[in-house]
Amino acid sequence: MTVHRYKDVQLVASNQDPLIDMLTFLSFLRARDFTIDILVGRHGLSSADAKSRTKLIVPHVQVASNYLEQGAAGHADISFLSLYYGILNLLKVYVLIGPHHASLPSNRWHGATYNGMEKDSHSIATEIITIKKGGVIPLFYKTIVGKALTTSELEIRIGDVLPFVSGVTHEYALATNQESGLIGGRFDTTNLGTGDIHRFSLGDIYQNAIPIRSLKALRGFTTAKSPLVNVFYGPAVASTADIRSTINCRLLYDLQSDLSFVPACNKRVELFEELPIALLFFYLSNICRYKPEFLDKLQESRYWPLLVSCRTHALHAFLRCFWSFINQKSIFIQAA
Repeated sequence: MTVHRYKDVQLVASNQDPLIDMLTFLSFLRARDFTIDILVGRHGLSSADAKSRTKLIVPHVQVASNYLEQGAAGHADISFLSLYYGILNLLKVYVLIGPHHASLPSNRWHGATYNGMEKDSHSIATEIITIKKGGVIPLFYKTIVGKALTTSELEIRIGDVLPFVSGVTHEYALATNQESGLIGGRFDTTNLGTGDIHRFSLGDIYQNAIPIRSLKALRGFTTAKSPLVNVFYGPAVASTADIRSTINCRLLYDLQSDLSFVPACNKRVELFEELPIALLFFYLSNICRYKPEFLDKLQESRYWPLLVSCRTHALHAFLRCFWSFINQKSIFIQAA
């Protein structure tokens, strides 16, 4: 059984560049009647509330589309600035649709700072950004998770973000000689003699045991019921339809339509799929603006092919997540 972030799943057949497809889908939100229908039909807003919020959403989508198209067409070393501002405006759309929309006017700033302005940078992995209490990024996190990211400030190493950037897991392994932090497996049910229970089994490619405490997407799962490595057993099954109640579904990464992916992370922060991408692009936008000497060093490092790949693959992943959120469906584009 494959479980995705959203209960409903939609497969879209296309032989075009999936990034172009996503930018095309995004342009639908420039149409006010389309956006109103989505807000009413998918997000349960009243007609009056949907019309009011659409007036704010459409300009943000327009600006986001322009920034994204500019960044995608621009030179790689400065493209991250435009691409981040495109992502930032879409983060505001998440907020405008969610329960904290009234807080956006007083939280329009980034909500994060880059800590490397006054020191020499040696490796992207040791670079640090600080997440603040207010601003767009913390408000976006609160919209998705339902609770504050931090009550004061929170320092995050870029090296702790990179393993969870979707779309570039192979490039990450090449650059770091380490495996991505995204773990793929399948859900099913089994009977161990005391009734049916849920089970999550990882693929054979994972040779090392994954600690259950790092798989925060699983609720009430344990490894105690079997000697098998990377097989996790969950609560008793009331019905096969209740599997989602045992999973923190916002932590599922929709990387493939036939596998369920979860982040293996011991940090307190909930690294749902959009967040690592947004944080990485925020960081890179600062490097573009303020530290060209380190940008030059990055271009000569083994991390640069990974970062260049993020311009398309990670950006596509973010837009897929955004479009899935808009439609409240897990959407996958597959070759026709």
